[in-house]
Amino acid sequence: MHLAIAAAAPPEFFFEVVALLVTTALVAYFCHRIGIMPIVAFLVTGALIGPHALGFVRDEALIEATAEVGVILLLFTIGIEFSLEKLSRAGCKSVWSSPWWRGCWRLLAWIGGWACSRGAWSRFHRRPS
Repeated sequence: MHLAIAAAAPPEFFFEVVALLVTTALVAYFCHRIGIMPIVAFLVTGALIGPHALGFVRDEALIEATAEVGVILLLFTIGIEFSLEKLSRAGCKSVWSSPWWRGCWRLLAWIGGWACSRGAWSRFHRRPS
């Protein structure tokens, strides 16, 4: 019995995925040797081979799918490193500081939105003639 292997062309995104994986492995290796966390390597890789830098990966669907997987892995990593002991040591500091900072950022965003609605942005931004 003979097995026939189909000699079809690889999918369009194959070379982009290979470029993504090889570049990620290289950058992660160098970041590990320097002592930088792997998540930095993944961010640097995305910036390097994305459409706005070297342009190895141009398929937007692939970029979005890879970004979603990256966010899932990041949240998984944070969940593994999360410790109730560290949270209990932070105590009241974390409980009170978070709403305070959130309120400050909301106020700043409101002031910026109000200023832009009043035409403050038009003083700095001139349309080309």
